[in-house]
Amino acid sequence: MSKKTDKERKFVIDTSVFTNPNSRKSFGKTTVEAVKNFLKFAAETPFIHFYMPLSIKKELTTFLGEDVPFLESVLIVKSPSLYELSVPAAVVYKFIDEIRNRIDKGLRLSEKMLRSYKPEEIDQRIHDLREKYRRALRDGVIDSKEDFDVVMLAKEVGGIIVTADYGLMKMAEWLGLSFFKAERFHEFLIYVSNKQAFFSEDYTHFLEEQLD
Repeated sequence: MSKKTDKERKFVIDTSVFTNPNSRKSFGKTTVEAVKNFLKFAAETPFIHFYMPLSIKKELTTFLGEDVPFLESVLIVKSPSLYELSVPAAVVYKFIDEIRNRIDKGLRLSEKMLRSYKPEEIDQRIHDLREKYRRALRDGVIDSKEDFDVVMLAKEVGGIIVTADYGLMKMAEWLGLSFFKAERFHEFLIYVSNKQAFFSEDYTHFLEEQLD
């Protein structure tokens, strides 16, 4: 029997686990159904600690339109200790460079689209521009306080981030944190719902295969 570290037993849950269609479908057809089914799995694996930042809980409640019963009895809901945590200067440098490049890309995209539009197409062009500009600036980068809370909480508790958000995955890489792709999380929970499997040698190999 191999000894497990705290890191292997702590997972920090992001909203995208339940809102991204590819990761949600294993848990349920709707966000509400996915959350409730996840909580059932989590309640059956008391030897794993599931964390969720308070800001993510609030965001999830907005998506659901209702509070989820028993969520805080299954998950550990807490905000990261932002005044006690630090981020390496090199990571901030990378992030600033990333944002600057994305702003430049968005400006070039806007100029290109404006030069090509016809007056009668302006409404559709504005719609297309908004969508492409949003993707250029936001896809693949953390762009909210909620995203940052997930990263910082994982850093604080030594947890593994569970997400479908490539921006969170990239920031996790920069900070040397582990992450677990959300679309495989349902399969993982089924596997570890067997306590004997969790404490076997195979568990370590299974987990390592999923982590980036």
